[in-house]
Amino acid sequence: MTPDSSDAAPALRLRGITKRFGALLANDGIDLDLARGEVLALLGENGAGKTTLMNILFGHYVADAGTVEVAVPEGGTLVPLRPGSPQAALAAGIGMVHQHFALADNLSVFDNIVLGSQPLWRPALRRRETRARLAALIEASGLAVPLDAPVSGLSVGE
Repeated sequence: MTPDSSDAAPALRLRGITKRFGALLANDGIDLDLARGEVLALLGENGAGKTTLMNILFGHYVADAGTVEVAVPEGGTLVPLRPGSPQAALAAGIGMVHQHFALADNLSVFDNIVLGSQPLWRPALRRRETRARLAALIEASGLAVPLDAPVSGLSVGE
């Protein structure tokens, strides 16, 4: 369940997002506002443009038209998100869980989640803080996947 976000200022705003791949129109003028803490399911048929939209949001693709804005922590003012930059998306608190099995089987659940978001040289204290945050999120969501479990031993549903 998400909090009532009808009056909340958006934490994320997409306006007029359009993306083409040659003659194929993948996204056509998509507008979307999300409030902080709001949960959204993006549903559609194969080829509907869901993954393309998420790839634009995360910086894997650059939209042909439109803007993505994120709220800054101080005051919640919306500022443009730099297009085509996963680093900018991560810095803004945007992450992406890919729909395919792009996981490192030899690593744990925890290491797969933070892979690419934390430098390898990051102090152990920071990893402990991140781990504690993830454990709290997992518990709050009702999931039962242990962070130490090797990904190779998980089922598709896990």
